Amino acid sequence: MIKFGKSIFYLLSIIGILFFSCKKDRDTSKPVILLSAPFEHQSFQVPGEIKVSGKVDDDKNIEFIRVSLLNEAQGTAAPSQAIEIKGKSTSFEVTIELEGQNLKSGIHYVVITTSDGVNESRLFRKIDISEEPQKLKGVFVVTSDGNTTNVVIIDSSGQKSNFHVYAGNYAGSSLNSFYQAFTIAGQSIGEAISMKIPDKSVLWREAQYNQNFPSFTALNLNDNTNYLSYFTGITRDRDEFGNSKASFDAYPGCYTKEVIAAGERVIAFQKEISGAKKRMCVYFKGTGLFFHQMLYEHDVKALCAKSKDEIISFGNNGGKGSMSVYRVETNSIKETMELAG
Repeated sequence: MIKFGKSIFYLLSIIGILFFSCKKDRDTSKPVILLSAPFEHQSFQVPGEIKVSGKVDDDKNIEFIRVSLLNEAQGTAAPSQAIEIKGKSTSFEVTIELEGQNLKSGIHYVVITTSDGVNESRLFRKIDISEEPQKLKGVFVVTSDGNTTNVVIIDSSGQKSNFHVYAGNYAGSSLNSFYQAFTIAGQSIGEAISMKIPDKSVLWREAQYNQNFPSFTALNLNDNTNYLSYFTGITRDRDEFGNSKASFDAYPGCYTKEVIAAGERVIAFQKEISGAKKRMCVYFKGTGLFFHQMLYEHDVKALCAKSKDEIISFGNNGGKGSMSVYRVETNSIKETMELAG
């Protein structure tokens, strides 16, 4: 019994030593970041560069340093730069290039992230960026003979150049200056395709799916999002890479002929597939849920957002040109006028 008791005592002693040793060796200290540049609220102009310099110290080790540029909404504004390092202390200096159409004026954050393998530290430095002034590079002109659609660019000096010959007729097109992208969709002939303007590389495409009826019926760009409508009655939002977050179902028996987004609503002018009735339908932009609709007298040819609550429609009524102001939230017509022609 005495030997057994000693064994337990020795075992408990060893466990206690191991426990206290592990607790003693645990790393609880985060790396310390000292940022010397840029300073708080320093101003930068696009195009340009940001010189980022500082020092990182840790009592054990430094595994990496990552330098990032975020916009005010904490989204990525420029590619991150990683610095792999081994040691307890190091100075660093990197350059963030400010270029391109995606950088907008406003508050941004230079973010320094570092880790010792166990603990991570982050430091945010608020800066101000002024975007590159927009300049007109060219005007896109789209013409179609019903079988082939030609896209021509007229530059700022008036010179014309062919951008794209599209094998299809025309349902709609959009031009995105922010992402430097051109998108076009055929109606009964041709695919929907989005291309980068500088090199004509394809961002996304969707093949014609309907051989006997139109495939695509409308295309419009709002807030850097394309809204592509199908003869099946569905309208889908598409980001710059063609990804869709929401779809909008047309009123039963209808398809969308014109579509536009304003504020948190999507407004669609719809026509019956086999009837003569026309409707203005409103949806919630983020979810695609139906809000309300009303019968519409005019045959709308174009929609324009005067504000998030007022949509101007241009079209025909009884063989005459017309313009109406549609109130989105109250689902009503504010005013209508006849256009002389």
